[in-house]
Amino acid sequence: YGRTPPHMTLAPYGHVVCVAERDGGEDGCYPSLGVGATFLFDLLRFDVAYGLRDEGGWRVGVDVGRVFWGIL
Repeated sequence: YGRTPPHMTLAPYGHVVCVAERDGGEDGCYPSLGVGATFLFDLLRFDVAYGLRDEGGWRVGVDVGRVFWGIL
């Protein structure tokens, strides 16, 4: 039948999101560092990032390849 390739691609990254709030919210920039992994024929991407500002915290994301976007 077939096999899943025995490899995974890891991609470390850093990004910054800057927010300008109105109505008394908190303004500022929020940096974070993380790593992304693609696997299963590059159809799935799994991201884990840690915020570096204030309380920080871990964030996790999962993304499905464009090939499946039409049925989602």
